[in-house]
Amino acid sequence: METAFLIAAILVTGFACPAMMWWQRRRGRKAPCCAPASTDRDTELEELRQSQAALSARLAELHNEPGTGHA
Repeated sequence: METAFLIAAILVTGFACPAMMWWQRRRGRKAPCCAPASTDRDTELEELRQSQAALSARLAELHNEPGTGHA
């Protein structure tokens, strides 16, 4: 009987997190233990890399212009 209670407790615990994730998603919230969608993040990172490259090129261009006072 003790083994049955132990198995039941393990099963309830194992299904609690997925059930809470499902419930939160139904209510329109993101569960804190779910990973964010990678497509939005990848797009944002690529945009930031492009912006950084453009800014680096602009800085190099400004540093090489004569008469700016920079050596």
